[in-house]
Order: sequence, then C-alpha cells, then structure tokens
Amino acid sequence: MPEEIVTAVEGGHITDVTASNRIIRELVEARQQAKACCEGSRMSCTDSSTKATLFPEPDEAIEDLDLDLDSAEPLPGAFDDSLPTSGEPPAERLLERAVAVIRQRRQSYGPPREHFAKTVAAINAIFAHKLREPLTVADWAQVMILDKLARHQGTAKTADTPIDLAGYAACLAECEEC
Repeated sequence: MPEEIVTAVEGGHITDVTASNRIIRELVEARQQAKACCEGSRMSCTDSSTKATLFPEPDEAIEDLDLDLDSAEPLPGAFDDSLPTSGEPPAERLLERAVAVIRQRRQSYGPPREHFAKTVAAINAIFAHKLREPLTVADWAQVMILDKLARHQGTAKTADTPIDLAGYAACLAECEEC
C-alpha cells in the first residue's frame, strides 16, 4: 500500500478500506454521470420524477475527508481488499481481485486477444529482422507473465504481483482458446 494509505489506515482515519473506497468510487461515478447528463442537455441537474439531486452528498463515513469529487476520477479497486477480511482465504481474495482487474482492463483496453494483437504487431514489426517467426498473442501473455516475475525479483516488489500474474494467466488461457 502507498505510504499515505497505510498512514491513514494505521491512524484510524480509514477503518475499512473496502467500504471507504467503494463509497468514494460510487460518489465520484454518480457525479460524473450526472455532470455528463447535465452537459448534454439544457435540463436542470435534478431528477424531476423524484426531485432528488443527482449530485449526492458524502455520507457520514467520509464527510470529514477533504475530497474534490467534482473533478475526481473513479478510484481503482487496488486497495479495496488490502486489509484482512473476515474468514475469506487469501487465495480466494487474490482471485476475486484478479477478476475485478481483468474486468476493468477489458473495459478500458478491450479483450486481451485484441489488445495483445496490437502490441504484438508492433513488436513483430520492430523486431522482424531478429525473429524467426512472429510472436502470437499467447506469446505476449507469456512475456507479460515473465515481466511481472522479473519485476518481482527486483527491488520494486509490489503486493499486486500475484494478482497480475493470475490475470495474465487468465489472459493466456483466453488467448489460446480457438
């Protein structure tokens, strides 16, 4: 975890990282949706059927935090499960986090087969004179696994390496499907 998150957690400012991150993410996303809706029309930024504001206010759990929700981006779920949860084995938490990352990356970058195809095409073009045969999208998934392992062997170890490895292994399986 980054130092400022650890400090906030240890200092008791954030007691439940998962819940705090979820609440903040929901508020940011609701405000962004409402802002996009209002910018696209001449309507007021209130839901006329319920007369409820589309810009929700933070609840008591985070009201004392100094947040600029109007210009904020949705938070990644990277720290949602950083603290131990009751009863769930670490391997299951890791796999659940890997699934969440895969879904987010698929939404951002498209399916791994498509994303890796773009990357591997560029690599093949640049290194064509050195390759005996072009790399495949499955080859690229393996390269990414090796890259994560190499980073983990260095001084820049991160807690998300096992999650990334699980994600790239899943991408490899998807890329090898016919």
